Amino acid sequence: MTPETEVQVDVFAIGGTMRANTSGPLHLVYNDAEGINIFGTLEVMSGDFLLSLENIINTKLKIVPGGQVIFNGPVADFVVHTSAYYSARTSLSNIIPSEEALASTRTPVNAYIHLDGQLMKYPSIDFSFEMPNAGQEFSKQVFVAIDTSNPQNRSKQFFIFLLTNQFMPDNASSQDISSTMESGGIGIVTNMVNNFLSRQMKHGGIGIVYKNGNEQTAREYGLNANVQFLNDRMIFETNIGYYDNSRINNGKTGIENFYGDFSLEYLITQKGNWRVKVYNFNDQYVTDSYQKVPGVGLALMYKQDFNNRKDFSEDFLEQVKIDINKKERKSKNKKQRKAK
Repeated sequence: MTPETEVQVDVFAIGGTMRANTSGPLHLVYNDAEGINIFGTLEVMSGDFLLSLENIINTKLKIVPGGQVIFNGPVADFVVHTSAYYSARTSLSNIIPSEEALASTRTPVNAYIHLDGQLMKYPSIDFSFEMPNAGQEFSKQVFVAIDTSNPQNRSKQFFIFLLTNQFMPDNASSQDISSTMESGGIGIVTNMVNNFLSRQMKHGGIGIVYKNGNEQTAREYGLNANVQFLNDRMIFETNIGYYDNSRINNGKTGIENFYGDFSLEYLITQKGNWRVKVYNFNDQYVTDSYQKVPGVGLALMYKQDFNNRKDFSEDFLEQVKIDINKKERKSKNKKQRKAK
């Protein structure tokens, strides 16, 4: 199967539909006694997961490249090892209220769902969170505040975040719950609009951002986009917007209220193991400080899933051989065309 081959699966265990582009060899075996059996491993290259729960949550998550779909017999018994994430900017002032600097900004957060096991039956489901532009100490303080060490709490915070685009304090008061539910109503409407816009785009997605504010947090208006082109090997992502903190900053606003992040990533190899990325992020936090600093850079990345050092070296050498063979075939075909 080539990376252009799309696989679509209904995830009954949690509710939703997974659609992914995969690559890898499959072998079909048929006999009268057992019917059709499939053997092989597909690598997940890209895709999305539309999570739908009781017509309340209807959110599209982005699949993390590098997962696996494993077939080893009956079609319905296939096994998945994959993750998907939802990205949003959120105010953290409700869970770290002592830091006034957090009131006038929103921090990028990725909320992950991890699926392992037989997807058509009862796969293992877990959740995690990431703040890609924050330092380790700052992230640790947030995770302690929402208690991500508790599996049940991880699940609760994940679905609250999908619904409201914010976390719930571990010891939430009735006022905190009321404020979160108010944001949830706005979040449902914006998610519906964004899902409609994303369905109109075959290679990427676009979304609007509106988050209400109060005396402690700024109102936010924004736009985010993810566009894939050159056969999904070039990925452009951007977030632009404006914080209206006039109610919490004595009515003062300025150029610092605008934000704009972008990244341009190119998959050097077809599998996406080698990548190059140029980026600009505004919301990077200095360790042990809540002052934002810009982050601009160019990165060369290599990504490989492995269980031990031997697997890593074998997979790495195999990928190198595949790339060399492809170049040799291209050179040979070019010579043959010239000879004709």
